[in-house]
Amino acid sequence: VAVAESYWEEWEQKEHPCCVPYTDLPPEQKAKDYLFRATVHALSAIPDTGPAAPLLGFVPVMYVGRRPVYTERAYGSGLTFSQGETKMVPVAMADKMLRHADVYVAGETEGATEAQAAPKVDTKEEDLLQDLRDTVANMTKEALETYARTNFKIDLDKRKGVGALRQQVTQLLDQYGAA
Repeated sequence: VAVAESYWEEWEQKEHPCCVPYTDLPPEQKAKDYLFRATVHALSAIPDTGPAAPLLGFVPVMYVGRRPVYTERAYGSGLTFSQGETKMVPVAMADKMLRHADVYVAGETEGATEAQAAPKVDTKEEDLLQDLRDTVANMTKEALETYARTNFKIDLDKRKGVGALRQQVTQLLDQYGAA
């Protein structure tokens, strides 16, 4: 019995100095706690791309547009799709993409490839697009209407000003690329 009592006396004395109410902790211990919590919260924001990805903020999106190969530029992802290909896309971007039912539809998780962040851009294609943007910036209203109808099969609203039409055609270029 004497041995057991001395054991418990020693155990009671082996208390960590930080086992006190939070308000009584030294400032360096509070700072360490703050940094630990911030690190955990920062790491929790990183998406998981493993097999459980659909459950963790990714949605399967299938490209059904008219081009055999298409690079998404409207929302800045730079994702390249082959026609009929499904990729796992972050929820926020998938919501935007799925608004364009003529280009994207909800895909199946099985067989979907993982979306890769912004692949290398073909500099020749990017140069061509920039040349087209510069040309559009100098087009007249009639030329913009003809260009949109010929290349994108879209009739522009003729009541809009030339600036608004230039902006609309530039967005079409950015979204669909050089026709």
